[in-house]
Amino acid sequence: HRRKPAHERSLGYRLEGNEHYNATPPRYKAALEKYTQAVNALPDDAKALSNRSAAYARLGRNKESLCDADRALRYDPEWPKLWARKARAHICLKQFDEAVAAYGRAIEIDPSRDDYRENREYATEQGGSHERYEAKQAALKRAEEERRLREIQERPQREANEWADYEAALRQWDEERTAQRRHRRECVARWKRSTGATNELDKPVYDRGRSVHVDIFSRLRGACRDCACTMWKRDVQTMRNWSDTTVLNCEVCGCLHTSHEDCGYYNDEDPPPPRRPGTKEAKPQIDGVYAGVNPNTGEEMGAPVSDIKVVDDGAAAAQVRKQREDTQRGSKNDNQQKAQVISSSDIAV
Repeated sequence: HRRKPAHERSLGYRLEGNEHYNATPPRYKAALEKYTQAVNALPDDAKALSNRSAAYARLGRNKESLCDADRALRYDPEWPKLWARKARAHICLKQFDEAVAAYGRAIEIDPSRDDYRENREYATEQGGSHERYEAKQAALKRAEEERRLREIQERPQREANEWADYEAALRQWDEERTAQRRHRRECVARWKRSTGATNELDKPVYDRGRSVHVDIFSRLRGACRDCACTMWKRDVQTMRNWSDTTVLNCEVCGCLHTSHEDCGYYNDEDPPPPRRPGTKEAKPQIDGVYAGVNPNTGEEMGAPVSDIKVVDDGAAAAQVRKQREDTQRGSKNDNQQKAQVISSSDIAV
């Protein structure tokens, strides 16, 4: 059957976590595990992040609690409880200026909470100051602006250094490519002498894009010394597993690769050129793995099924197409249920 939508799975995990959290005695570690599952199911769920922040706080992991509170505030900045969670974490970390500012924001959103005022007074008694917090934020902003200005000023010199390094790497790459091609020509010349090939066009032939005259150790093999076989031939890509020793024998005469003359290390591909400044490094394309960006966090992730570009054919492609069709059919119902389920849920710890 079709998998439940992410918001339903997140809500289910969060309800289980609440049972552990409110149990007698409380089971905070078990609650933390369930809240983590809820966050993994729906990373932008502010309630799941808030509950996990509370569980972290109960376990004394105040840095993690603060991290979850800050993350949840990106999705729901008008929820006073999140600001209170953030302030509590700051108090436990002895960051009283930040705690005063966070409680102040919570009071602005919900002036009816007297406990927020009491906690802000406590943070103030411990040395917290909203003015000092604003001064810290202004200093951080000035430092960021200075860093950006310095980066702009240093950009021409940095780009010049990158191009100089690129030109040096390009010269080195050209030397390596020339040396490799010269070595390859020498290997082919020895192979021709060994096999008796006289035509200038003769070279190690390729079968399905790879040489069958190169053994598993990338050595170009010529004539056999133990029999009348004129050249080695074996497609090493047909090896079934590492215990398959047949790849060590020639397909023509059956002799070991060491019985054939070694004409040297042979690689028909040139070394890759250096990357030009300002260009991104190309990532390898892996069948079944598709690039994408999380619209909430901006992080790279697997693309949604509806955005997948099918790379492979056959049964896998048919399965992907079926998933895409199912997702499109259920997307409208899922969106309608999401608003109803989450809005009716007021059980966040």
